[in-house]
Amino acid sequence: MIQEKEKQKKFAEGTRQYKRNNLIDFALKENLKAFGWSINPPATRRERKCN
Repeated sequence: MIQEKEKQKKFAEGTRQYKRNNLIDFALKENLKAFGWSINPPATRRERKCN
């Protein structure tokens, strides 16, 4: 999974924060669905302030 993302131009040129968020989002939302898991990523600061 990570190797596939690293090959993408946008991911390779992204900031460290972008890469982290991108992998968390992909791994927790999409990849684990194949194994029957459904885990939401942690809330962002903006989401916490709005609630």
